[in-house]
Amino acid sequence: MESRAAPHLYLINTIYPERLWFGELDAGTRFLTSSLLFYFLLLTHPFSFLRFVYNWNTTWFGVFYGVLSVLLYVQYPVLVMTWAAWKRIKPFLAKQEDDWMMAGPGRVFFLSPEGRLSTWFWDSYLELSQMVGVFLMCKKTGALDLAVEHSVVDTITDKNFWRSVMEEAGAHIWTRQKTLERKNTLNSRCYIGVRVPMEIGRFDHGEVRINKDFAVKGTDLVCKVHIALGSEDWKGKQVLLLEWMRPKESLGVHSLDIVTIITEAGPKVLSVLYWGECTGASSHTAK
Repeated sequence: MESRAAPHLYLINTIYPERLWFGELDAGTRFLTSSLLFYFLLLTHPFSFLRFVYNWNTTWFGVFYGVLSVLLYVQYPVLVMTWAAWKRIKPFLAKQEDDWMMAGPGRVFFLSPEGRLSTWFWDSYLELSQMVGVFLMCKKTGALDLAVEHSVVDTITDKNFWRSVMEEAGAHIWTRQKTLERKNTLNSRCYIGVRVPMEIGRFDHGEVRINKDFAVKGTDLVCKVHIALGSEDWKGKQVLLLEWMRPKESLGVHSLDIVTIITEAGPKVLSVLYWGECTGASSHTAK
């Protein structure tokens, strides 16, 4: 079986010179690294990567931009920088619709660094690195078209999928029945020290289904709906009704983004991003 270990990627991403995070040097270095990876893929996978670049840009921005990305294949990083600059200039020339990324409380996840040059490098880095990253991760799977589709909407890897992955890995998926069965053996409920929020019910095809014997009245719920990025169309969508899990009071509302990577020595933590000092009931309100 082919090894999935990536020791070199781990070293590249954990050993780097000290610099001011999100400053001009940091943002510029990120964009430069993404550009070097772009040209590496252009040289090593000239035709498959060209097809992927077209598919990616057509899916996200339309056929015109897709064709333009092919015509300017060799100069693509310059095209990305031009697009990033235009995105910042355009609001000053004409009134724009509200950007879904910046309109809601979750805008904290999409804030750019301070400074025009840092912002320009950062916007360019985000656009290029996402495309290059998807190709790097999914090339060997033979499912690049599906990967591009999933960059917009998860048709397979939805919330049901990830809950099943957690359960298969040993996490405890609580339902009302499991709660009753385990009420006297609470210490054995978490096989890997993780408990996934209990599913109280579902809203599907216009019908609400509540798990047997669960008293919904007076219970705080979280509704999880599966929709495309930026969409507000809930029509015909399945909604999971989950228990509202609250944090330890001393920590307050927070979340952790943990990225891991497989190495020859086993899995290692690549980065941990902490979202805290929240002003509301969700980490979307993190400062």
